[in-house]
Amino acid sequence: GRNKGSTVYDLTAGLAQDSCIMALGGASSVHMVEKDPIVATLLEDAFRRLQLVADTCKGKSENDDIPSRAVELLSKLSLEQDDAIDVAKRLSTVSDTSSSRPDICYLDPMFPPRTKSAAVKKNMNVLHGLLETQSQYDTCEIRERNEADLLLAALAAARRKVVVKRPIQAPPLGGDMVKKKPSSIIRGSVNRWDVYVV
Repeated sequence: GRNKGSTVYDLTAGLAQDSCIMALGGASSVHMVEKDPIVATLLEDAFRRLQLVADTCKGKSENDDIPSRAVELLSKLSLEQDDAIDVAKRLSTVSDTSSSRPDICYLDPMFPPRTKSAAVKKNMNVLHGLLETQSQYDTCEIRERNEADLLLAALAAARRKVVVKRPIQAPPLGGDMVKKKPSSIIRGSVNRWDVYVV
């Protein structure tokens, strides 16, 4: 409701599920940033396929739900392959009144290593497998420093707020390295969303 018409930067796009939900949920635009070249290529292919679905909409009733959603997503989503921290730092140098600076920065970084034996969902298992080699040598301290750098860069870039998706029991992103605490927390059954008002 309150975020309708917002411009959003999803700085950790992954497979773009959250980006699509935000776009269909009323954001005016969602710019996705994905660091991994393989995942970015998968997203580019998804855009190509989305265009094919949207093309079937031409000449049909606007009530045809799937093609009309494809058209809406194509009009709102964009993709950039780059490092999230670099993008956020670039955005933070833009004037606060500039339309290129996002209202909201959304972060859904790789969750901390699991302590439970239950398997992750299939799509996340694929993503974990692709990205596992990037972080397998990171110590907890390096991971926490990278998370803190990401959150601090996003806080400097966003005009209104930063939203961080976390496992329900996980510590805040960046742990003790980030002094700012969430302004509010939205709890789900498995995940929570830490909201930082800037």
